Amino acid sequence: MKNITPKKLAVLYTAVFILLILYILSFTVFSSSASQKRIRQQIQLLHEADISSIDQIAIQNNSSYILLTRKNNMWLASANFEYENFLPADTEVLQKFFVSLISQHNMIKAGKKEIENMTGINQQNAVTISLVKNGELYQNLYFGELNFSQSERYFTTDELNSIFLIDTSFDSYLTTSSQYWCDPYLISEQLKNSVFQMGDIQSLTLTYNEEDKPRNIKRTPSWENWNAANQKLLELRHGGFAPLEEISVIDEHSLIPVMSLEFEMGDKSVINQNFYLSQSVENEYLVKTTFSSPRSSEDFTCYSKISLWTYNKIKEMIL
Repeated sequence: MKNITPKKLAVLYTAVFILLILYILSFTVFSSSASQKRIRQQIQLLHEADISSIDQIAIQNNSSYILLTRKNNMWLASANFEYENFLPADTEVLQKFFVSLISQHNMIKAGKKEIENMTGINQQNAVTISLVKNGELYQNLYFGELNFSQSERYFTTDELNSIFLIDTSFDSYLTTSSQYWCDPYLISEQLKNSVFQMGDIQSLTLTYNEEDKPRNIKRTPSWENWNAANQKLLELRHGGFAPLEEISVIDEHSLIPVMSLEFEMGDKSVINQNFYLSQSVENEYLVKTTFSSPRSSEDFTCYSKISLWTYNKIKEMIL
């Protein structure tokens, strides 16, 4: 065994000491230098004063599209450019979305913005949110993939010169699902309570045409289960947009509904619902809902779809 001389031992200790210093610096000086190259910035995507001027929001990915539009004091949703059929939008979701737009968000520069090679953003994976202000395009927001840590998402706009990583607070809004953006209830809360301000249900008339056995049943507050039935009816949900081709058949041929409901409201306004058996989807019904307000001289009609289960629940509550 060779003896280690004091000189060699000193060299060994020196080397270990240098490596130890470099290791410590990697967590301090070097890491701080790297972080300086990735300076966090803050961005606000919409000024609070501009909220009232936004009249359209479009969300689009590679395969689907949904449009949210402000019309006659209503927020309405339409899917895949099907402007003939609107459903009331969920104003609670919209309110949270606007709060996110006017809030400050942290972002870090991720790379140069090159059309042919956008880091983390391309036509296949990008979700575009377009904001329209007073009828003109205000801003396009492009959201790409999540980064490696799944904690941030690639992001840019038409005005930004680079691709950035932004926090994931917008992730819940990167969907074109009607179930997410539309008022979920078969009788829209937005229209009933905010737009038309109809008050409570005063009477309910059911016209039942199934099996060629027409029946008219009228329910009033004197009915034993009045309050419970009303509450359950108002809690029922639809399944999204009715197909345009089936809406055309109903309107063009004046089809007789299998069931109709007429709600007389507290301000003498009326909500009519006509139910039609779907011709294209088994165990599904189309619902034509019309809100009519003599007080405001306004009305609104939309078509949605419901399942056989929901249809049977309605009959169970009333018959």
